[in-house]
Amino acid sequence: MTSHRQREETQSRLTLLAKIHRLKDLKITAFSFQQRDTERHLWVKPFKNGCRCPVCERRCPIVRQAQEARSWEDVAILGRKTLFWYAPKEILCPTHGLVQEKIPWAALMPASPIAWSFGSARSARS
Repeated sequence: MTSHRQREETQSRLTLLAKIHRLKDLKITAFSFQQRDTERHLWVKPFKNGCRCPVCERRCPIVRQAQEARSWEDVAILGRKTLFWYAPKEILCPTHGLVQEKIPWAALMPASPIAWSFGSARSARS
């Protein structure tokens, strides 16, 4: 009974973090606060859009997953740096061959719309 309740509480926290960051295409699978609560580490995975070719965006079969997770740093919100962790997959695209899947949050813009607005405001002031 207690393990079921703990799972529900953990899921509620993950859902709350996703809502705070306004993440649409990502699902948070785990999180931790590090460096005396100045860094927020979010382990994520694509939600309903994974395993897509970065060129043609076609869904493709997975060949293998990376052994180690990579991190992407997002814009700091309220003085807390956010890092996304994910182990990318290699996929086999019928058109483009063996490629690493498209990682939407690895683009130049922050993954979180809130972070983007903070970053825009910060750059507008300078």
